[in-house]
Amino acid sequence: MLHHAGSPLVGQMFFRATLFTTYYQVSNFLAGRDRLRITIPEYFLAGMITGFAVSFIEGPIDLFKSKMQVQVIRAAQGHPPAYRNVFHCGYTITKQYGLRGFYQALGATMLRNVPANSIFFGFYEISRNFWTPEGGSVSDLSSGALLFSGAWGGFFYWFLTYPTDVIKSSMQADDTAKANRKYKSI
Repeated sequence: MLHHAGSPLVGQMFFRATLFTTYYQVSNFLAGRDRLRITIPEYFLAGMITGFAVSFIEGPIDLFKSKMQVQVIRAAQGHPPAYRNVFHCGYTITKQYGLRGFYQALGATMLRNVPANSIFFGFYEISRNFWTPEGGSVSDLSSGALLFSGAWGGFFYWFLTYPTDVIKSSMQADDTAKANRKYKSI
């Protein structure tokens, strides 16, 4: 199974870089020239905008991963594999359905990502602000405080949005051919 781990790892590195770059660019835009920091509600807004934008990157990455996972389950039931690897999966979907095929369940991805990233970044920033010493800045925080802040945001991300992830994953694991899909829409 580990020989299939390389491409998802590369995809996740690209996705995470895009996620945090987008978040900090949106935060800087919301702050404008006059402020160094944005307000707590603006952090939630920056997370929402980020969630929308990165859905176009994360959607295909998760789709290919889901298709490969379903293939493993189907192979155990005696079905022949449809894809040699994640790249072949992307190639096959593109060949049959064009780039539009990459975005199977895009609406469900956004249904999860918009509130989930709003929640993650909002609670992450609330926690960072809580741990920041009086008169200090977030650059004064210890690694432990930053780790806790990320964990706090991650906990609320999943605790509050897990049902939407189930919807997204079910729709992505569904048949690639629209006519054969069990889940036609959200």
